[in-house]
Amino acid sequence: MFYHRVISQVESLRRREEADRGPQARRLREIESLRQRILDAAETILVEDGYESLSMRRLADAIEYAPSTIYGYFRDKKAIVSAVLDRTTTQLLDALEQAALTPGPLTRLRMLGRAYVEFAFKYPRQYEVLFVLRGANVPVIDTPAFGAAVAKFREAIGDGVRANAFRRCNPDETAQAFWAACHGLVSLILTQSDRFDFVEPDRLLEAMLTLQIEGLRPATFGLSSAPKPAEPTTAVA
Repeated sequence: MFYHRVISQVESLRRREEADRGPQARRLREIESLRQRILDAAETILVEDGYESLSMRRLADAIEYAPSTIYGYFRDKKAIVSAVLDRTTTQLLDALEQAALTPGPLTRLRMLGRAYVEFAFKYPRQYEVLFVLRGANVPVIDTPAFGAAVAKFREAIGDGVRANAFRRCNPDETAQAFWAACHGLVSLILTQSDRFDFVEPDRLLEAMLTLQIEGLRPATFGLSSAPKPAEPTTAVA
């Protein structure tokens, strides 16, 4: 009976391998490969020349296919942009998911901020597509990357508040403020580094994260326990 099970498993594995090498599997791989080529070309056009420059005709020229072929994959330009955003958001979310495994809300929030900024430094073109789509007129709050990042920040901040590691605060507002600090640093480094004498990006990142996270500690806002300034005395004539 044992040998029958082993033989059955081997046969099942062999059939799957044959299916993976068959014409249908090859066709599926070709379809996915062309889809990724379309998205890569669209991403390049979006970053280099802006949203208004993206068209089915120009995209077709870039990948050397007829425009009708692209319509077989995407119904219009908006669908292509959406797919580009979704693909890059998934990549960013994967990086944040890894950072979110860090134990302890304080360290986890630092690792999340670091993962976010390092993703942008490593993939500047993709980051530009997410947030600097010229002419696209997409509010930041409506971008999927913003929602994904803020959700992860909010979760870590909320855990920190419940564990008394962070001061009491509105997790939604604080998560958005934390995102704004990360995004601001990224934008400066990617677009203005040649105009300002910044310190090394990694050091600047750590300094920014320290300022943001230390500001969340309860002791930072213990103003009520600080000594009051002395009352001015009135001179006696």
